[in-house]
Amino acid sequence: MRYQKLGLIEYDKNKCSPGYTLVAPVHGNTVYLVNMLGEPVHQWSLSHKLGTLAYLLPDGHLLTSGLTTEGPPVIEGKGGHLKEYDWNGNLVWEHIDHAQHHDFRRLPNGNTMYLGWDEMTELEATQVKGGIPGTEREGKIYSDFIKEVDPNGNIEWEWHARDLNIGDFPMADDCHRFEFAHANSCAPAPGGNFLINFRHLDMMAIIDKKTKKFVWSHRERNWGHQHNAEFLNNGNITFFSNGMNNDVLPPRSRAIEFNPTTGEIVWEYQAPQSWTFF
Repeated sequence: MRYQKLGLIEYDKNKCSPGYTLVAPVHGNTVYLVNMLGEPVHQWSLSHKLGTLAYLLPDGHLLTSGLTTEGPPVIEGKGGHLKEYDWNGNLVWEHIDHAQHHDFRRLPNGNTMYLGWDEMTELEATQVKGGIPGTEREGKIYSDFIKEVDPNGNIEWEWHARDLNIGDFPMADDCHRFEFAHANSCAPAPGGNFLINFRHLDMMAIIDKKTKKFVWSHRERNWGHQHNAEFLNNGNITFFSNGMNNDVLPPRSRAIEFNPTTGEIVWEYQAPQSWTFF
């Protein structure tokens, strides 16, 4: 990986999947669509600083998360203002929830799902195991929620991590304690369910939409606080294994395709110099 260079580094037309790449700099106010030569072919000028992500929708619209200053005192992955722009940059939809963080998705039914934080009660917080002692935020712990809202902003479904049997899900020892359990990605799963990735648990899980229970989960310490879990058409899950733990040195990150039925890695990519891939 030629990490020290800028711009187009390498392009082997015979080995690349053709198409375009959406580039959305965190806390920037411009999102770019670039071709295989790294040239911008379209861009959106946003009316806000980008919180975390942007998605190009099938109709050419751009769904983004804008950064707000209100909400829980947690800044890691904060958004707060979901906005949808058309191809020409006109704002066509928005939803404000200052607790929104990290990921969000437009669902096939036209609704939008997103992750958020809410404050745990004192009793709930006492049940949280693991993490670095004394790293609560102003003595408090915030847990994750998932909400699905319709185009008018009405909540049609929600799930809260604090409703879990919290003691059964200890956090990794090297994680701060002001977040349980630091969900960082949410995605549709087969059967209309949701796939959620939990960084501080080194775990991903499928939530049954009807029962709000886990119907599948898997934990791996050596994933090292993974991100971006997503189902493929073949039923496997791809994700980014950050490798942020003390068990493997030097630090290494990997892109992984994982079979959720067998628990096996069926494909992975790791840079020849492991620490250059992030």
